[in-house]
Amino acid sequence: MKRLFLLPIVGLTLSWAQTTESLLPENLAPDSWKVLGPFPNLMLPEPGPGGISRAGFTTDFLEVLGGEARAVIRDDTKVVWDGVSRTVIPASLADNGQLDFNEIFPPPTDNQVAYAYTDIVLEAPTTWTLHFGSDDSGRVWANGNRVLDVWTSGREAQPSQEVIPVNLAEGTNRLLIKVENGPGGWQMFCQLYDDEGQRRENVLEWRRNASDLRIIPDNAEDFILWNPAFPELAFERPKLAKTIFRDTELKPTWYNVMGVEVERPDQPGRYYADITLECRDGLPFRTLVGVYRPGDTEWMGRYSVPPYDRPSLIGMGTNPWLTLSADELQAHRTEISRQVWASMGRYMTTTEDGAALFAWMEEREATPDRVSNEHEILQGSFVEDLRHRLALRMRLEKRTPVELRPVEILREPAPQLHSGTEAEAGIRIGTVEKLRAYARQWTRDDPSSGLRIIVARNRVIFMREAFPSAREPDIEIDSLFAPASIGKLVAGQVMARFFDQGIVTPDTPLGDVLPDFPTDGPRAITYRDCWTHLSGMTGHTTARGIFNPYLDNNLNVQAFSLTTPRLRRHYSGDGNNLAGMAMSLLAGKDMVTLLQENILDPLGEGLVTQTDLGYGAGYTADFLVRVGQMILNRGSYGPYRFYSPETFDAILPKRLIDYVPTLNDPELEWGIGMEWMLDPMEADPEDAYLGGNVIGHGSATASTLRIDLDHNLVVVIGRDDPGDYAATLRRNSEFIRILAGGLLDR
Repeated sequence: MKRLFLLPIVGLTLSWAQTTESLLPENLAPDSWKVLGPFPNLMLPEPGPGGISRAGFTTDFLEVLGGEARAVIRDDTKVVWDGVSRTVIPASLADNGQLDFNEIFPPPTDNQVAYAYTDIVLEAPTTWTLHFGSDDSGRVWANGNRVLDVWTSGREAQPSQEVIPVNLAEGTNRLLIKVENGPGGWQMFCQLYDDEGQRRENVLEWRRNASDLRIIPDNAEDFILWNPAFPELAFERPKLAKTIFRDTELKPTWYNVMGVEVERPDQPGRYYADITLECRDGLPFRTLVGVYRPGDTEWMGRYSVPPYDRPSLIGMGTNPWLTLSADELQAHRTEISRQVWASMGRYMTTTEDGAALFAWMEEREATPDRVSNEHEILQGSFVEDLRHRLALRMRLEKRTPVELRPVEILREPAPQLHSGTEAEAGIRIGTVEKLRAYARQWTRDDPSSGLRIIVARNRVIFMREAFPSAREPDIEIDSLFAPASIGKLVAGQVMARFFDQGIVTPDTPLGDVLPDFPTDGPRAITYRDCWTHLSGMTGHTTARGIFNPYLDNNLNVQAFSLTTPRLRRHYSGDGNNLAGMAMSLLAGKDMVTLLQENILDPLGEGLVTQTDLGYGAGYTADFLVRVGQMILNRGSYGPYRFYSPETFDAILPKRLIDYVPTLNDPELEWGIGMEWMLDPMEADPEDAYLGGNVIGHGSATASTLRIDLDHNLVVVIGRDDPGDYAATLRRNSEFIRILAGGLLDR
């Protein structure tokens, strides 16, 4: 049995040795496991109770062992199911508690079930805390008692998705975990902590969210400065701060908007406090706190919010993420408006963002004739404040921006899309009608989201239609949709421009730009590592993402320092944003602006924005199909040249073991924001409907992007809600199957 060396605790402050490793709780789950499977996981004709849509989750495959609750799995255990014998495969947990079934079983691993079993021997009864995560659904038995039951149609495994107490007895304890998989990844996380380990895990969880520990003025309304004096700053939750930092007394250095250090805010305008703290393992943590001194002392009267008894009614349009119906929203409109406006009043005076908004409004009033050709999001208060913060960091660190040349305007335009017929596109006559009929049936069977569909081949758009659903009855083909992680592929096109101009290469270490990251050794991560999910980080939009000018520093404290990079793939968006922070510091421009200037505005016609490198918030299908055609053109579209054909080759999916010898998966291939896309997912490349030379990216909303390099084909299916994720992926593939049958020269 593993044993933990206890360290003294005083209140919430731990007396740790000053190394990052000493912060980590010891996982008491045994290293050695016995894995049994795989077993079939067939789709049910109709979802059962609780929405369960795959039969394997509730099927007891261990009846021959007395059933799941009684099963004891030994090295020589065999189970025969449907005439096929399954034998035990020994497996070990990774350092982070992960067990990857895709590494244990040969492909295909979609729609399968497996069990992981271990014994825990204790000298006395106790209660430990189980931290569990799974892709997709999972069940856990401890000594025959089912202690956890988690059904999901699809999710990415993360540590601590479920946290529960588990009672264990003296002697041998049986722990059985069942994990079922739909399409894609298939993993579990298992971490067991005693009281001391859980205390440490709690502190680590606070550290993982260190940037969310608000620093506030002694008077909360002092984000707006009425007098020429800076406020005293302190943590809103000082006890939690003490678990992370050695000294929580803040010693800010104040700067004006020009980056000049000042003692007092004598002039109206924005001011920023630069603060550095020391974590308990010695790592520095940096942050900026912004305040505003108004020049007009009567601004409050112009910007006051409605009183409680006469709230201005806010718009109550439908939202696919809300559970309330449109009628329910309208019925409660007055009370919702009252609460929204009350919250708005507090927000405007007691937050940094509120102070930045007031600064932005006064600056706009002072320049009423201001003219800008930038997208409206780049003229807003969030980006304006980010620009000031980034500029301050650039000055403090004496950085000189490199030149990122604008998107090149070609003398001879590259191929671009135009509308045409099936025959012009090289498609069999009648294919569109088959696709149209299928899409209509699709939205009838699954009303969770409407569909925006564009299909182009040989630069001819031969299908461009919207298919409303009961949930989204009013969508049109140019309606925005949520592309989710397809945004990684789009953001990767900006990274490609840095490669193309020789500013960095895919294998340049980020430590060349980011001071908290090493430039050599096993922890020296590269741009390729960030874009291919080898950074070790597992989150999305941690520490406010690309709106944080010290994102790299905060990610090091909150995530990177607590993980092992370059060992296994951990899907996340934080690596993308970390690469984005490096791009921002290189170019001296915020990443929101870099996205707009380098991909969104040229191909999005002013309709598309993106505020994170890990996902997109609102695309049109027209924009995404142009991105696909640009990639088919090897980096150019119409009048624009984004990068060269050589750079196109560099960003394609590659076998990563050739670049990262420490990687645990010698077959893993991934590109700069893109991956190989097979339909169906479990197919071998030669058996996929379009073959194996198709790139794109997955999406949490089950939106579809397929860029078929062999057949000069782009497919976009935009949606806002995945519905039953696994079922939607099957429908996506069925659409591709029908389309593939219509290719004339295939």
